[in-house]
Amino acid sequence: MHGDNACQVDRYQMCALQAVPSSEAWEMIHCNFQYQSCLKVDEATDTSHPNCYKDYIQQFCTESFATSTTHEELSTCQASDESEQWMMDSATATTEATGNVPLWVLIDDVEVSDYSSGTDSWADDVLAAICDAAAAKGLDTPDACA
Repeated sequence: MHGDNACQVDRYQMCALQAVPSSEAWEMIHCNFQYQSCLKVDEATDTSHPNCYKDYIQQFCTESFATSTTHEELSTCQASDESEQWMMDSATATTEATGNVPLWVLIDDVEVSDYSSGTDSWADDVLAAICDAAAAKGLDTPDACA
């Protein structure tokens, strides 16, 4: 289940997908995921990592990758009724596509969604599925597949 911060981050990311070219949005979202543990925190509490909190990470990732917009614009959008509607529409589409089972990723129409052993294990499964799919198609595989 998502908490308040996760919902706010999702809406912020949805706004980026609407506001900037998709390449910028996905780079910003990738940056967010690199700091996912920080996105759960509302304010700096760890003196050894003073920038590990949601607003700082969102601003950093936006300024670094979603340069066609600003953190302020995405924050305003994130708090809007419009972004709430986009998230409701996304939830409806996900439910229709998956029968209300969390759909993490599809790789060549194969769902990889068993995260019962934790997200690290799930990530390993996703990487293995990507590597297997690439190899089956005779494509060069990423270095991480080795």
